[in-house]
Amino acid sequence: MCRRYATLKAQGITDNQLAIQIAGTDTQIRTAPRTAEILVGAIFHYFRRGVDSVAVGEALDITPVMARKVIYQLEQVAADLGFGRTMPKPPKTNTATPSKMARLRERGWSYACTAKKFGLYSHHLVVERLKKAGLWKPGLGAATNWSHRGRVDVERRVR
Repeated sequence: MCRRYATLKAQGITDNQLAIQIAGTDTQIRTAPRTAEILVGAIFHYFRRGVDSVAVGEALDITPVMARKVIYQLEQVAADLGFGRTMPKPPKTNTATPSKMARLRERGWSYACTAKKFGLYSHHLVVERLKKAGLWKPGLGAATNWSHRGRVDVERRVR
């Protein structure tokens, strides 16, 4: 196929069907040894993590079209086995409202733990949102700290 395509291209003739066949064969050659990796990866990324086909394709180094094809075929197999609808739930929207953050801070939660609770990557985002909403109180909860292990009392050091 490649020789034929090269000959046609040298003559200035473009054969799109032949180019598509070559691309398909190339994909089969590249992915055949990785079939198990692609199937398990699609199951994990799409059904477990809930990401779209573009993210699945990027994670597995395949095209989004191929990712959608694999996901569709997995859906068909799941339906044949009686699992019903297996589409992932839509991701939850961020419920980090300033009022909820302020309530946690009043209970003694640290900024870092409050950020972690709402899936924010930095405690600065908590401070920023509280200030913007007018709910920020400096020094609130300084006597105690909440960590992932539970409540830990911290002595206040006064100089």
